[in-house]
Amino acid sequence: MKTIKGKVISTKTKNMVIVSVDTFIAHPKYPKRIHKESKYHAHNTTNVKVGDTVTLIETKPISKTKRWYVAN
Repeated sequence: MKTIKGKVISTKTKNMVIVSVDTFIAHPKYPKRIHKESKYHAHNTTNVKVGDTVTLIETKPISKTKRWYVAN
């Protein structure tokens, strides 16, 4: 199972949060790092708030966009 860590950016819907995950990728030609941000929709049954750092675990598809759930 894959796990990723990110920051909660939205908790507006019931049982769902949107988590932003920041990664840095090395440029293939130049010695630079490129910042990449990905947003994941995750199933949430715990009490998390905007700004919290959470761990996501991959699971089977729960809905059209949810493939992750909040572990803590």
